[in-house]
Amino acid sequence: FSFGTMPGRRGGAPTSGPKKAPPPPPPPSTLPEYLKDFGYGSHIVGKWHLGHYNDASLPTSRGFDSFFGMLDGAQFYSTHVDAMQCTLPGTLLYNGAEDYDTAFTEITSKGCYFDLHQDNETAPGYFGVYNTFLFRDRAIQILREHDVREPLFLYLAFNAVHSPVSSPHETYSMYPEIKNIVHPERKRFAAALRLVDDAVADLVSTLKEEALYDNTLLIISSDNGANPENGGSNAPLRGSKGYLFEGGMRVPAFVHSPSLIPEAKAGTTYYGMFHIVDWLPTIVEGVMQAQVNPELVYSGGPNGLGEDRQLDGMSHWDALVGGAPPPREEMLLNIDYLDGSLAYGSQPLGYDTAALVHGPWKLIVNSGELDWYETPDTIDGAVSLFSSEVVNPHTYLFNVVDDPEERTNVAEAYPHTVDRLLERIAYYRSSMVTCEWRGDDVKAMHTVHSTGGGFIGPWYEADEMPPKSSNCQDGFEIKNKDASFIKSNIGRTFNTEFVEKLKVGDAGATAASEGAAAGEEG
Repeated sequence: FSFGTMPGRRGGAPTSGPKKAPPPPPPPSTLPEYLKDFGYGSHIVGKWHLGHYNDASLPTSRGFDSFFGMLDGAQFYSTHVDAMQCTLPGTLLYNGAEDYDTAFTEITSKGCYFDLHQDNETAPGYFGVYNTFLFRDRAIQILREHDVREPLFLYLAFNAVHSPVSSPHETYSMYPEIKNIVHPERKRFAAALRLVDDAVADLVSTLKEEALYDNTLLIISSDNGANPENGGSNAPLRGSKGYLFEGGMRVPAFVHSPSLIPEAKAGTTYYGMFHIVDWLPTIVEGVMQAQVNPELVYSGGPNGLGEDRQLDGMSHWDALVGGAPPPREEMLLNIDYLDGSLAYGSQPLGYDTAALVHGPWKLIVNSGELDWYETPDTIDGAVSLFSSEVVNPHTYLFNVVDDPEERTNVAEAYPHTVDRLLERIAYYRSSMVTCEWRGDDVKAMHTVHSTGGGFIGPWYEADEMPPKSSNCQDGFEIKNKDASFIKSNIGRTFNTEFVEKLKVGDAGATAASEGAAAGEEG
């Protein structure tokens, strides 16, 4: 969303944690830095999770005028204790009802730490205040203090409903229908999500009260599918967050504006392929009707030498609000040579996992085999993810137009389509650079205790950085296994009747898709 470029061209990596640092900041290329060219003030509220090992990595150094929120990826909603690695008794971490001094000593003495910040300073005065309320109130404050004559970009990233999911006890008395949900994880998830809905409603009311609503473009977008183990549901789609099936990749989104979206388009559904990297050019080139400044685009290039100043994203604005055709017929979902799934710890796999969609076809290479997780409706219902990714990779081809639930693997029936999509994945692989993921760094914890006052924050000077993880180079040099290795992992699980129906009913679309794939650079 922020960069408009794929992580593999920026030295991106699977994950980052409280003692891990994502890649060093690339040259200026975040959405608020583009918007500065148009006079926009930009503010971020909520989750950052794009690096914090030095001041240059913080939001206020990446184009935002202010920041209130969390630097890392997960935290306990009311105590603001970083949840990426902390394991302590639940009441201490979840509720925030204990005496602060006692809780502070207990939490920090066990290797845990807090994560709440105002601009570049820690924000220790909010212990016990639920995050969704904190972030809502800060966003409303920004709107109320804003000069309506000046343009504004507000990025509000709630940490709800990310694990560890919780909500105040009074939520259940406010909404009895939630109290009646019998499955405990589903109940917690529903309560936390209801409070996000309420916060968005409060935000919209404030926009109207401050005479900002009519000239506002409101975008609501999710970053990944749900984790069924934590109360979410992707049904009827297959899989989970962290994996390449539709349940982990296909998410809802909508745009709303009283003045910028024609009445004829209001309430309609957009069926074009849309990647999260498309938001930046859709906003800059579409809404602003301006050319993207090439000097602001990160210069990755096939060898990281700076010759490629092109965004990976595409503007969909004319297709969204007008009659233009959707700009995408192909979408790279991911290439990863480290295991970035939820099941393992980002070690070199010995092969690439990847996924690409072209026309109706979706090829998944070397992925674990996940199920279709039913939404539990009993008190003892359980969802447990299973991955055989490291020891038993699989390759799949789906027609996701006719089979969005990915129930029939047709890779064996369409070998030429598999070959052509493998060529496209290899093309994208050639533009990747070695990841810049940074491993665990004990200096981070030293800063927490010596100068951070129990809070995580920058632990290096501006010109310093943590040591680079050896996994990046080791994994990158392995390269992709050849096509014969990939094809040997194709399961024999396709439905003959479905395949025959595809061949008869989709012959024209199939030929066009294969021709387009063959005609592009490979």
